[in-house]
Amino acid sequence: MNTMQNQNSKPSATPWLIAGAVALLMAVVMIYLHDKRRNAAPAAAVVPAAAEAPAARPSTSSRYTPRRPIDARAAAQAMAVRREEMAQKRKQVQARVDRTQAAFASRHRNETVDPGWSNAKEVALTKLATSDQIQQLGVDARNMAVDCRTSMCRITADFDSMAAGDDWVVLYMNNAAQQLPAASYKYIQHPDGTVTINVYAIGRR
Repeated sequence: MNTMQNQNSKPSATPWLIAGAVALLMAVVMIYLHDKRRNAAPAAAVVPAAAEAPAARPSTSSRYTPRRPIDARAAAQAMAVRREEMAQKRKQVQARVDRTQAAFASRHRNETVDPGWSNAKEVALTKLATSDQIQQLGVDARNMAVDCRTSMCRITADFDSMAAGDDWVVLYMNNAAQQLPAASYKYIQHPDGTVTINVYAIGRR
């Protein structure tokens, strides 16, 4: 009877075994987590490009480029060169006009007159000088004369100013485009400011 009581009164080893197993498991987990953190890539070490060198960013004040002072002498020289270039171009254009005008004038001068064709052509070209557009603009020609030969015609007219002559000749040549396959006109400016326009044109091929 006493022997049975002594065996039952001995403390059980089961709780200690459980506690030891839990401690061992926790140690294994801690070692695993420690190794995983050590081998993992340190994400915090990745630095955005914008933060690598903040001093390299251009400041607002560095974007301002101060204007250079104007060199008046250089500007004047550039303007003089430009004026000379434009003058040369005008001379070249005028030279071409003069050559065409001279060729047409010579052809007109050397032609004989075809009465049947020239009379009808002169009447038609004269009527075109008083179109509705020209009358509305108020740039009627003075002393207008039309002289046609066999294929060539000469048209002359006087105007109070260069501007009036410009307006008239543009409208007139537009009206006469179907009557005159090719034409050349030239201004003659007089000392009093008036202008005479000479038009030499091919009336038929």
